[in-house]
Amino acid sequence: MAQNEYIKLYDYSGWLLAFLENAYNIEIEEVLGDAETLTFSVPFEDPKAKLLKNDEEIVYYGKRYIITQITDGRDEEGKKSIDVFSELCYIELLNYVKPRDFEVLNCTPEQGLVKILEDTHWQIGTVEGNISNKYSLKETNQTVLYLIRQWAKITGLEILWDSINRKVSLVNQVGSNNGAVFRYKKNIKSIKRTMQPPAATVLYPYGANNITIAGFNNGKEYLEDYSWYISQGFSENEARAKFRKEYIWQDDSFLSAGALVDAAVKKLAELSQPVISYECVLLDLSAITGLSEDDFGIGDYVRVIDEDLGIDINGRVLRLKKYPNEPWKNEVEISYIVPGLHDAQTTSGGYSESTKPGILLGINNDPVTVTQTVVNPIPINMSTFADTNALIGLMIVGQASAQLTLTVKFTLSTREVGPIIRHTCTTGWNTIGVPFVLAQIPSGDAVLSVSLQADTGTFTIPKDHLQVYVYASSLFGGLSAETPHAMVQEKVKLIVTLPEEEVTLTFDNG
Repeated sequence: MAQNEYIKLYDYSGWLLAFLENAYNIEIEEVLGDAETLTFSVPFEDPKAKLLKNDEEIVYYGKRYIITQITDGRDEEGKKSIDVFSELCYIELLNYVKPRDFEVLNCTPEQGLVKILEDTHWQIGTVEGNISNKYSLKETNQTVLYLIRQWAKITGLEILWDSINRKVSLVNQVGSNNGAVFRYKKNIKSIKRTMQPPAATVLYPYGANNITIAGFNNGKEYLEDYSWYISQGFSENEARAKFRKEYIWQDDSFLSAGALVDAAVKKLAELSQPVISYECVLLDLSAITGLSEDDFGIGDYVRVIDEDLGIDINGRVLRLKKYPNEPWKNEVEISYIVPGLHDAQTTSGGYSESTKPGILLGINNDPVTVTQTVVNPIPINMSTFADTNALIGLMIVGQASAQLTLTVKFTLSTREVGPIIRHTCTTGWNTIGVPFVLAQIPSGDAVLSVSLQADTGTFTIPKDHLQVYVYASSLFGGLSAETPHAMVQEKVKLIVTLPEEEVTLTFDNG
């Protein structure tokens, strides 16, 4: 952080009012994923102090703040001053609300952010993450700032604010690793370590309408992680018996099981590890040396070394308090990153493939004869774990006994959907091919049925000559009249007799 930077004060129209060169007790505090504030004092007698008003803007070290509190006072020595408290200007987004129910359905991270920022004067910066992943959110009477933070949580991304240009980005991770090193007797003045055991080893996640992850977790509504205790020498069974710590996590902003399971994997990866934090008072040498190893910011990964205490760890900067004019007072809080946890925090937990498009295909296994009585030859049982759009396709090759009209209808559970197809068939062989789109299929289980009826005569469809397909994302199911199950486990026991012994093999097909 460069020296001799003055706080710049702007009026409500954005015009520069003054440089506050007499400001003192300047303090900047940042908390990762939370608030960022700037506080300072100005002498009461300073003529520029009269220019200070609530809601005015301040620019300092390349960031824009808004004044939210001004306090006049006198200290113990009788010195009069004006104390100013300001917050990063994203707090403007508290002034924008989405009344009643606000929904983001089946959207990419960027599409969702676009919708949230509609009718505000903030713009989108960079949006990272897998563009094929789709997420949903539903909230009632919430501010835009709240919705942005919820959307970041659902998509597994972190928020990066560009306060000067009023842009918000969603990135995989805030901060970087520039090789910054904190070492006792170099730039660390004091250090305190706090350790707490894992908060949970078993997580029960629930979304809106009590959505669970059972469909993606072999029927179980919970996840388990005993990796920390196993690393301490316990077997998995011992850890489960001694350290089972259950935690219920309810978050109604999750509308789909796919997004919920991704978030749950990440949350348990954190809860199942010990909380080890380091609070350091240090000297900021970056302005003096200009070396990358002395430079750091919020979210960065740094190395902390104190040979006397046996400390040599890599951690992430969670809280940062800087005194630009008194860098020897700077404070930083660092969260210890358990080896391997960083990978769990920055990946999707192995479930991102579930949002890619899939196809369900139904084919008649037996010949079908259509008369004046309605027949339903192909039920396709499907489940969607998020609202989705689907492409439906139909192919029929059959023989008409006379000229007739063949009527084809589609039903999703008990609701008739799509167009009613009425095809005039001539005597002999006829081929029918129809594609159409079903928009906004709600999440959950449903049966897609095809009904056929002829107004006269008969229409005969040979085996394998009637096909119906469903092409959509967030989809699983099959040709069945039963409820579909994801990740079904099938155990098969084979007994193989060898010349001198009997061997039993068990296979899990899951």
